[in-house]
Amino acid sequence: MSGTMWNQFFQRWAGNGLSLQGQIRQMLVSAILDGQLPLELPIPSSREMAAQLDVARNTVVIAYQQLVDEGYLVSRERKGYFVNPNILAGRVAPPRRRRRRWGIRRSGRAASASGRRCSATSASARTGSAFPIPS
Repeated sequence: MSGTMWNQFFQRWAGNGLSLQGQIRQMLVSAILDGQLPLELPIPSSREMAAQLDVARNTVVIAYQQLVDEGYLVSRERKGYFVNPNILAGRVAPPRRRRRRWGIRRSGRAASASGRRCSATSASARTGSAFPIPS
């Protein structure tokens, strides 16, 4: 992408309430997920991108680092930042929240509505205490 294209792309995210770092991040995530950035070519260096967008270099550095941390970009020493090929292959995904099915526990025992095990011989019933005493 040329400097003019980056600037036009950046303007799409301006004025949406995000910080400059957030705008740069959103711009790059959108370009990555839309397949507009080739995998084999580095994205512009932080100096080039800062000059093209007329922002401080540190703003771009922080945005790039966030994208590395999130798995969108990979950093290759002395070569630059590249799109992570795994992100497009679907192998890097945000962590999924685990949902528990109603009434099923890992132990295979059914759970009551309160989430406690349905067992007449629980630890407190056997020992009279909430803390079982080892024998």
